[in-house]
Amino acid sequence: MNAFRFLSLLTVGFSLLVLVFLLNATQGRLESEAFRVLEGPEVALEPGQTAQWTLELGGSRIEEAWPAAQRQPRIFLVGDPSGGLGDASVAVSATYVDEDDTPRSAFVSGAAEVTGVAGEDPGELEFGPLWMNWEQELQLEVRVLEAVASGGAGASGEAGASGGAARLVMRGEASLDYLAARSMARTLWFVFTAIAAAGFAGLMLTVREDAAAASQRTKSPPQA
Repeated sequence: MNAFRFLSLLTVGFSLLVLVFLLNATQGRLESEAFRVLEGPEVALEPGQTAQWTLELGGSRIEEAWPAAQRQPRIFLVGDPSGGLGDASVAVSATYVDEDDTPRSAFVSGAAEVTGVAGEDPGELEFGPLWMNWEQELQLEVRVLEAVASGGAGASGEAGASGGAARLVMRGEASLDYLAARSMARTLWFVFTAIAAAGFAGLMLTVREDAAAASQRTKSPPQA
């Protein structure tokens, strides 16, 4: 009976382990999607240069347009690794256009135009997070205000040597809820692994004790 009880515990433990493993694998696939990057057009880093980027996110739900596990995405201008962005000053406007052709700012801040600030990674400018509207096109316009090559100095309103080109990208990071769920999945994986291991150890101990008891009964002389 004890062996049967521990065998049941072992079965339940391994079953839960498999379920959590599948959940963990699913979370892993979602993780790769949660950090996706959309690449836009190249922008020539010369004063007065402009570039447009129209995104049709599509889908009837926001999860189809952008992963629900991701925070509001941000716009970045990534420079050439060899030349960087220098001291370029670039502004980006991001708008959604309603059915009545009324533009609305797509920036969470509500600003019509945002000037890029240095991002965490060198050689890129960040333009803040966007709020997602998957029913309408997202229209981005980049405008180079000033371009100063990393090796030259230029006065305000004047450009030094050409700063080359940069690429517009949109990317985000996982939400706090997603990270918490991911951490919980990993914790459950270890917990149920321990349960399964404990069940297996208990089963082996029970079988060993039963075998020892049977051997003892065999060796004991019959009583008159």
